[in-house]
Amino acid sequence: MTAGLPSPTAHEIHGLDGWSLNLEVYSPDTDAIATVVVGHALMVKRNSLVSAHRPSLVQTLVSQNYQVVVPEMRGRGKSGPEPSRHESWNYGSLVDDMGLFIRFAKNLDERLPLYVVGHSLGGHLSMAYLGLKPKTPVEGVVLLGAVVWCPK
Repeated sequence: MTAGLPSPTAHEIHGLDGWSLNLEVYSPDTDAIATVVVGHALMVKRNSLVSAHRPSLVQTLVSQNYQVVVPEMRGRGKSGPEPSRHESWNYGSLVDDMGLFIRFAKNLDERLPLYVVGHSLGGHLSMAYLGLKPKTPVEGVVLLGAVVWCPK
């Protein structure tokens, strides 16, 4: 339990290639006004967004009555494959995973509007997925320190 933050509910889903993907859901004490998927940066784990030792983005969102889904990106934390296994996966796999996280979040309560907040890699993946699937029911996207570059 993080100070001022309810304990999360842990979930495991599977990537298109079968790898385990872990995420946590933080729910406010009252009815949620929306669901937010918050994706972390490349070289960190989801704990960069949630901390027992300092205020955090997730804590702020939950205190404002948002239901927050915090995935652990492939190769980080409990989401496989671990880098030491030398398994083959690529950016496209991460984009596919983001789509699974978004669908998971929407299925928690389809009546709630859905938003995505992406920090660095989380932002890249969100934009890439939504670019490929523009009819995804996302109300808005917030990018935090995400440089999105496209040669065309």
